[in-house]
Amino acid sequence: MLLVLKNRLKYLLNYKKGAILIEFAFSLPVLIIILFFITDGPLAYRTSNKLQKMSELTAQMILNIKGRHVSPLTIDDLVNISKAAGIALTNLKDTEKYPFHLSTYIMCIKGTGSNSFEIKWNVHVDNDLVSQKVIPNVNDNLIYSSIDKSTTNLKGTLANFVIQPGELQLLIETVAWYSDNGRGFNKNFYLLTIPGKKKNNAKTFGDRFAIITPPSGLISDSIPPSDS
Repeated sequence: MLLVLKNRLKYLLNYKKGAILIEFAFSLPVLIIILFFITDGPLAYRTSNKLQKMSELTAQMILNIKGRHVSPLTIDDLVNISKAAGIALTNLKDTEKYPFHLSTYIMCIKGTGSNSFEIKWNVHVDNDLVSQKVIPNVNDNLIYSSIDKSTTNLKGTLANFVIQPGELQLLIETVAWYSDNGRGFNKNFYLLTIPGKKKNNAKTFGDRFAIITPPSGLISDSIPPSDS
């Protein structure tokens, strides 16, 4: 009788150990997935926050690039500012860690009344963060921007934006985009994928804005000249 009880107890102990191992085998992948999402979530937030900071940094550099003696802003100034913003975003001058483009739109808008405006000119500075090629495009069709050329009022985060009739302001928008078959701005995520918006055969992410009132003499209704 004692031998039977002993064997039964031994069986139960071995069964419990096997059950624990089975539960662990099923729960381990779930724990790993949760861990990856815990890592991806803050990274997505930091990426979005960085793009907002890029718009604000670009606006600040536009205000400060001429120093105390303000002279007209040039296309070359905007190219140099985009290069600096790209390095600030990646922390490196040349890296494949960020396989996407950083597009900065600098739009000169003029108030037309009733808090509406028209776009007088825009400069799209396309910064390929891998090749480090920075190309300015003047008065393009806002191909990656969330702003439409027919827009006369802003919505979303800029719904409370106020512009007076005849007032000139600079609207800066930062957009990350890629058009190849890779993961682009999703490369550094383990499981998370930012779907982005599909525009002009590319996936875009960002649409982060900053607005500044430029000092007198920095810009006009006309497109900024080129130094070269």
